[in-house]
Amino acid sequence: MQIEVKGLGAVDYEEEELLVFDEGLYGFDDLHKYLPVPFDESDRIFILQSVEEPLISFVLMNPFMILDDYNPFPITADLNAIGNPDIDDVSFYVICSLKETLDKSTINLKCPIIVNALNKKSKQIILDDSKYQLRHNLKDYEDRLVKGG
Repeated sequence: MQIEVKGLGAVDYEEEELLVFDEGLYGFDDLHKYLPVPFDESDRIFILQSVEEPLISFVLMNPFMILDDYNPFPITADLNAIGNPDIDDVSFYVICSLKETLDKSTINLKCPIIVNALNKKSKQIILDDSKYQLRHNLKDYEDRLVKGG
């Protein structure tokens, strides 16, 4: 199969590459299948492209590349929703809102995406930790972004 990804062009993919969100993402409850596409060779930033609605995509980043002490541990119900994997088989991503400049760009550390690496079941969760907000300024992590985390 093939899909057009904004900024990257046509991308070939197989069904088993898709991340499946049974509950959708917040604000996009009716969209359940997304293709993660590496933005470049570094595999540090991804485009999460909806295969059900081609105009919908998100920029994802591994939060550990900018925060060594990020502690996003999901509750049991969240892990059950993605097939109850061992925590070592769970990947974490956060959504970035990229604007014209890094000063205006933000990262959502409050609602990470968890992915079961074994079955691709995924879920966006809400962390119960007041130090994580919906909008952290990406400029605050510029040093980590440039160095590669």
